[in-house]
Amino acid sequence: KAGSLSIGFRKGDEYRRTVTVNLDLTGYTLTWEIYGLPDRAVKISGGLSFTTPPHAVGLVLSEAQTGTLQPGTYGFRAVWVATGSVTRTFLEGVCEVTR
Repeated sequence: KAGSLSIGFRKGDEYRRTVTVNLDLTGYTLTWEIYGLPDRAVKISGGLSFTTPPHAVGLVLSEAQTGTLQPGTYGFRAVWVATGSVTRTFLEGVCEVTR
């Protein structure tokens, strides 16, 4: 089961967040996406950084990325892809965008 992570930011502001996970994701491909509700169409997406130790995942959204979203409520998810193309959602939640 994926962990819960909800995020929020002001439209056009940079957003940074670091989350510690209980899994060594070294060598994995890590991505995130913010998608519409209820249509689930991806609005923006990007890569995640990973450092160990500790097992920290870094999420950074630029001013340009957050500026493309209209104020409202969206879905958020972070995904890892392991060797052999095994894909898992490891974080999911809500994204609130304000003016």
